[in-house]
Amino acid sequence: MTFEERSADRFLKLSVSDFLQELSSPDPIPGAGPATAHVGAVAAALVVMVAGNNLRGPLEDALEERFGQILDEGALLGRELSDLVGEDADVYGQVMAALEMPRENQREARDRRRALDLALKMATDVPLQIMGRALVTYRLAGELALEGSKMAAPDALAAAEMSVSVIRSCGSMVRGNLPRLKDEQYASRASAEVGRMEAEIDLASLRSAVETRIAPRGDT
Repeated sequence: MTFEERSADRFLKLSVSDFLQELSSPDPIPGAGPATAHVGAVAAALVVMVAGNNLRGPLEDALEERFGQILDEGALLGRELSDLVGEDADVYGQVMAALEMPRENQREARDRRRALDLALKMATDVPLQIMGRALVTYRLAGELALEGSKMAAPDALAAAEMSVSVIRSCGSMVRGNLPRLKDEQYASRASAEVGRMEAEIDLASLRSAVETRIAPRGDT
């Protein structure tokens, strides 16, 4: 099967078990990018679940409104991250297609380099998009873990933990692309964006706060 045939729509239509089977194949598509987007979508789904669970109980008006907003935001994030599963597969396919272009003469080599540069930028943009959405999911999950039901706080914390793994994994993928990019200004901006998003993560503090919050009073 060609890279073009392994399209975004194809991966969106797969069941979880079929996607995992595709992921474990020796083919490079789908790879780490689609996998991280998939995990991000799972984290967003957990955020929606926890927000919905909180909305079942009696809440102050302000909390009810906020948790409703979180539910809607989480649902949108989940859809966007699901779309990015296929988008990442597509852009990586374009990188592989560029690498397969001939370079027997100067013109072919120049065309190949241009195509590869463009594909690598796209293959960097998509993980950055996944990171951005995972960061928003992390924020929402943390808010639910600290302000929502104590019973559901561990689920919210799990969503935050998943989101952090997505952010860090995508950061590694972006950094892996940067040395191959000819556009140094773009590479510098992408590196700074990764650093900015990673700097917002404070999982240890969130975990400690949640564990303190849900601990039996006699153990605190």
